[in-house]
Amino acid sequence: MSGQRTERGILGLPKKKSILFSLTSRKGEEYPSDSDDSDYFPGRRSTDEDDEACVLKKAKKRSLKRKLKDKTNSWQAGVARSTKSTRLNSKKDVQTVAGRPVGNTRYHLPPEIWLRIFQMCVDAEGVATFVKRASCVCREWNQLSQDPSLYRTLDLSVEKLSLTRGKLDRLLSRDVTQCRRLSVAGQTKLQPAAVTSLLTAMPHLLSLDLRDCPCVKSELVAKEIPRLCPHLRSVDLSSSLHFNAALSFPALETLVKRCGERLVELRATRVLSVRKFVAELLHALQASCPNLEELDIRMHEKSTLVLPGQRRLVDMAALASACPKLRELRFDGFNFVDKGQTTEPLPNLRDLQFYSQCGQAHEAQDTPVFYQMFGNVQSLQELSISCSNLRPRLISRWVKVVSVLNMCDMRWREEEEHDLLECVDAWGQDLVSLDVSHNLFHNSILDTALCRFPALDRPRLRQLDLSSTNVTSTGVM
Repeated sequence: MSGQRTERGILGLPKKKSILFSLTSRKGEEYPSDSDDSDYFPGRRSTDEDDEACVLKKAKKRSLKRKLKDKTNSWQAGVARSTKSTRLNSKKDVQTVAGRPVGNTRYHLPPEIWLRIFQMCVDAEGVATFVKRASCVCREWNQLSQDPSLYRTLDLSVEKLSLTRGKLDRLLSRDVTQCRRLSVAGQTKLQPAAVTSLLTAMPHLLSLDLRDCPCVKSELVAKEIPRLCPHLRSVDLSSSLHFNAALSFPALETLVKRCGERLVELRATRVLSVRKFVAELLHALQASCPNLEELDIRMHEKSTLVLPGQRRLVDMAALASACPKLRELRFDGFNFVDKGQTTEPLPNLRDLQFYSQCGQAHEAQDTPVFYQMFGNVQSLQELSISCSNLRPRLISRWVKVVSVLNMCDMRWREEEEHDLLECVDAWGQDLVSLDVSHNLFHNSILDTALCRFPALDRPRLRQLDLSSTNVTSTGVM
C-alpha cells in the first residue's frame, strides 16, 4: 500500500473522477497549464496575441490619418499660394490699366465703363447722394467720383436734396467746369449770391432751371446770367406757386436779346411783367431768337377763364415767319387776337407738336390766332383748349392726327357742342388720351360721341377722363 502513488492535480489536490486523462511532467519540468484553473481552450488566442493585434491596428489607423492630414495640408497650401498669386497679379493689372486704378481688384473694368455705371447711378439718385456714398467705398471709387464728366448734369432740385451752405461748398470744391445742365428748382432758401457762385463755376452751362426760386429777380436775370452763361440755350424762370412780381420786363427782354439766336427754350409762367407786356415779348423773340423751339408763358391754371376784355393784339404771322422751328407753344390765360384780322392759315409752323391755349374767351367779332396756327401742321402730339370757347372743328381740315386732346370745362353754346362729335370722327382713330371732364353736354351728345369709338378700326385710346360729366351707362359700356 505504501508503494501505491496517489494522483494529484497542479495544486496538489486529488483529481476528480470526471477528468478522462491527465499529463504528468518529467522531473525538472513545470506543470502544464491544461488544468481546471486554466483559461485555455482549443481555437482561442491568448491575451498577449490580442493585445499585440489591437496595438498594430491602432498604429496603422494613426498612420493613415497622418498621411491624409499631410495630403490635405499640402493641397490647402497650394490653393493659398495660387490665390495669393492671382490677387497680386490682379492688383498689378488694375494699377496698370490706363495708368490709374479702376475699382475692385477682382474685376478688370476699364475706367470708361466704371464712369458709365456711375453716370447711370447719378441720373437715378442725384449727384449729391451717390457721389457722397461712392467716395467712401474705397480709394479707387473715391478717385472715380471726382471725375468731372459725372457733373455734366447737376439736379439740385428740392426733390433730390435740401441744399444747404455746407453742401453747396462741398459741391463747389469739386471740378464742375464741365456742367452743361443745372437745376435748382424749388430751392426756396437759395440766395442770389449762391446762384452767382454756381454759375461762376460752370462757364459752359447750356440749360438753367430756376423754377419756384425766390432768387429770380431783375438783377440776376439781366446782369449775372448773361455775363456768366455765354452759351446758355435754355432757361426756365417759371413760378407755379404764386405770381412772380420781382422780375421786370426790361430784365427779361435783356436776357432774350443777350441770348439771341442761341436761345432754344424759354419758360416764364406766372410772371406778372409778361402778362402786361406779352406783345412786346413776342416782338423781342421775333427779332432776336430765330432758333426758338419751345415757348411757355402760361399765366393761369386751366380752371380759370380770362375775361373777353383782356384780349391781346399780336402779330402771330410775323412770329411764325421769324421762328419757323417752333415745336411747343403754351399761351394759357391769354386771349390772343390777330392784329390783321385775317383768317388765312400760317404755312410756316411745320414742326409744331404741342399747343396749349386754355382759358381763351373770344368774342364773335374777333379772329383768334388759334385758327391760323395750323395751316401746315399735319399732326399734333397734344392739343389743350380747356376752359375756352375755341372750335377745334375748324382746324380738323388741316390737322389730321391728334394724340392727346384736353377739352375740360368747355364754354360752348348748345349748338357748338356738336364739335365733340366731329373731333371724335376726325381724330378718334389716333387719340391716346381724351379729357372731357366737367362738361354737361345737351341731348346725350357725350354718349353719342363715346359710342362711335367701337366703330373705329383698332382705336388707340388708353386714358379717358369723364369726371363731373352727365355720361350715362350707355356711353360707359
